[in-house]
Amino acid sequence: MPPSPQLNHTQGSGGTVHPIELVVQSLVESPLEVLNLNLTSLYESQVILSSILRQLEGKLERTRENLTESKESQDNTTISLDEYVKRVTAIKSQMSAISSKMEIIEQRVDKILQNMGSE
Repeated sequence: MPPSPQLNHTQGSGGTVHPIELVVQSLVESPLEVLNLNLTSLYESQVILSSILRQLEGKLERTRENLTESKESQDNTTISLDEYVKRVTAIKSQMSAISSKMEIIEQRVDKILQNMGSE
């Protein structure tokens, strides 16, 4: 087995790496990785929040449409109610006319019965 190469702190370009650079790299690398993980987590949280906000926006839009339809329906109901009141009023006047005619008819029938009974 060939002997292992000596570590001389060189880079691929042939330059040497100063030991202080290695110390700085070892000191900074871990916090940078943590920072990178935190930024990745932040990005993922933003994506999730954006998704939730889009869903809420859709729900609010559907609710707004339902309220608009409900208001239009109430307007139609008001119109229908007005028409219904007119119809009921017309029927009431017809019923009053029929009732007065029935009273006249009953009076005539009573007269006829009295005349038949007195003969």
